[in-house]
Amino acid sequence: MPSIRQNGQKSPSLMLRRIMPQDPALTLGDLVGKVRMLRVECGNCGRIGTYSLRCLVQHYGREQTILDWKDQLTADCPRRVNGHYSDQCRARCPDLLKVL
Repeated sequence: MPSIRQNGQKSPSLMLRRIMPQDPALTLGDLVGKVRMLRVECGNCGRIGTYSLRCLVQHYGREQTILDWKDQLTADCPRRVNGHYSDQCRARCPDLLKVL
């Protein structure tokens, strides 16, 4: 990557591009070896589920982001569909805090 100099210094934005990943979203592959099961809970409606990480990786692939997977999983949630800001879907993966 060519470096652009401003006043004799390398551009900070170019230096950050070398350090920062292009897509910082957490993927299923990032969790391999850290968790075996992925738990999803919603504090509003009480929905709860546990999913095998191995099966998720086989089905969706290692590059599937957790956010995209969770969006697919909760696509039929009535709170997600209704669009009310005060009554939103609150599906979370509580175990992720332990591995990050």
